[in-house]
Amino acid sequence: MEALKERALPAAEPFMARIEPLTSVKGVSLFIAIAIIADSIDVGRFGNPKAFASYLRSAPPTQLLNHVMSASSKPLCRYERPAEYKKSGPVRTGPRRVSAEIYQTLKKGEYHYARNTKNHRAKPAQYRRFLENHNRQAILPKTA
Repeated sequence: MEALKERALPAAEPFMARIEPLTSVKGVSLFIAIAIIADSIDVGRFGNPKAFASYLRSAPPTQLLNHVMSASSKPLCRYERPAEYKKSGPVRTGPRRVSAEIYQTLKKGEYHYARNTKNHRAKPAQYRRFLENHNRQAILPKTA
């Protein structure tokens, strides 16, 4: 995993303008944002959030939804009044809802409305430090 990160993180630098808003979604780390961008390429090719959610569910190697849903309590909703077709109590509505929020964040290019500003600022700063160290090591001659 570390070797994969060492190769993927420097290559993602040109896409930082699309990655940074995506990291504002709770539970989306820098590495997961890079995986989403690399996997979906452009959300414009999906007609709507439902199509994007369907695509993410059919592409399990990223394990995106499991990670994001474990970081957020939002996907667990509670219905107090029973309807004709459902009981009251907790109902898990997460996968499509989370992927729809990711879709909208990517499509609009805006930060997520419920972001933790302090936590979000740390993610790009950490990435910039990684790039500085990586570029510095690439310039230094290797000694045997």
